[in-house]
Amino acid sequence: LDVSTDEEDEIHHSSESKDDQGLSSDSSSSLGEKELSSTVKIPDAAFIQAARRKRELARAQDDYISLDVEHTSTVSGMKRESEDDPESEPDDHEKRIPFTLKPQTFRQRMAEESISRNEETSEESQEDEKQDIWERQQMRKAVKIIEERDIDLSRGSGSSKVKKFDTSISFTPVNLEIIKKQLNTRLTLLQETHRSHLREYEKYVQDVKSSKSTIQNLESSSNQALNCKFYKSMKIYVENLIDCLNEKII
Repeated sequence: LDVSTDEEDEIHHSSESKDDQGLSSDSSSSLGEKELSSTVKIPDAAFIQAARRKRELARAQDDYISLDVEHTSTVSGMKRESEDDPESEPDDHEKRIPFTLKPQTFRQRMAEESISRNEETSEESQEDEKQDIWERQQMRKAVKIIEERDIDLSRGSGSSKVKKFDTSISFTPVNLEIIKKQLNTRLTLLQETHRSHLREYEKYVQDVKSSKSTIQNLESSSNQALNCKFYKSMKIYVENLIDCLNEKII
């Protein structure tokens, strides 16, 4: 913490008075020593002033620890008073107004801006992909429609074409006798097929009759088999009954 100029002047005056007292005591002691021995040298004013400046510079440093308890206590007391004194605080017009944001808030804002930019870019990329997909679908639909139309046109043109008569082909001459002969041969063939169909029909009718007769025979034979089976079971039952009665009688 800084000390006011008035307090510094008071500290310097007190230190200088103490130094002067020390110098007077030193001078008196030096005179006594000079009287005792003429070999002792007395320091001049320049040496004393240089030593004083060294001491002042040492006191001005923060890590300086003074041997004078009263001096340190006064300096510390003044520092505490300057800290506790609200008048020593800078006025509103002397306070610095921060025009820049704090580093943390600035970083946060940069991070938020980067996140928002990333979101915007992702949304734009998604919209672009959707647009591309829609365009591809529309192009495919258009291609299909064009192909179907071409196929229909080709079919219509093929059906509308009329076969031209080729005059280069030679035909045999037509005669009534030839036509009559061909019709007779055709009629005979049809009659023969009709006769064969009649024969097959008669055969199928006979097969149906024979199958009916076999069914009747099988039905009658099945009744006889049932009767035979019934009589056999009845015989076994009677034999068992006779054996049982014989054992009881005995």
